[in-house]
Amino acid sequence: MTNLANLPAATSLINIHGSKSTAATSRKLMAASEALNGPALPAALGHLIDLHVSRLNGCSYCKLLHLAEARETGVDEALIAQMGDPAAVAALEDRRLAAALAWAEALTLPCDEAALDAPRAELARHWSPEEQAAITVKIALINAWNRLGRGAWHVTEAA
Repeated sequence: MTNLANLPAATSLINIHGSKSTAATSRKLMAASEALNGPALPAALGHLIDLHVSRLNGCSYCKLLHLAEARETGVDEALIAQMGDPAAVAALEDRRLAAALAWAEALTLPCDEAALDAPRAELARHWSPEEQAAITVKIALINAWNRLGRGAWHVTEAA
């Protein structure tokens, strides 16, 4: 796990841990995120999804956190640089990874229902039903964390 003390300072604007119920909810959200780690969702893939979606959403705190995690996992810097750029992701030679990240974009960026068909089909071509489910839940969770991060924290150093 990334040492949060190594990240730039963040000012809390809304304390999402401020009440018993919100603290319990954020702990459950963290537990859900951690439950996906393992064989169905290798760490490097999880960190790349988190980084890609966080960059698409513009969440400075999450971008920095997941950038550090990707590096700690040994993800190649050239690959890290492509996250957040839909055109670069579409051009990836690793079609499995490209399919997962394209699905992340489709679920993150506004689009109509029909626009989900092609990335969903591509995901199904490269990933088992169990893997598709894990990837989809991972995308939903990082989108939730991004909303919390953008609303609750202000990063005081540039991301």
